[in-house]
Amino acid sequence: MNETIGSRIQKIRVKKNLTIRELCNLTKIDEVSLSTYESGIIEPSVRENSNNIKSIKCNIRLYIRTYR
Repeated sequence: MNETIGSRIQKIRVKKNLTIRELCNLTKIDEVSLSTYESGIIEPSVRENSNNIKSIKCNIRLYIRTYR
């Protein structure tokens, strides 16, 4: 089963012990948007993906590994 970028965001967020609100504060993305990304309803933009990666200090390969 392929993971969505949203499910990957959620796994990384949980692994780093961040709540949705905490990640929103780090990334400057509103909670509704982040929730829709994590649920797979919509995908974040390239800019938002870049902000997520920088804000949660994760390896880009871990973040997007399902898109190879």
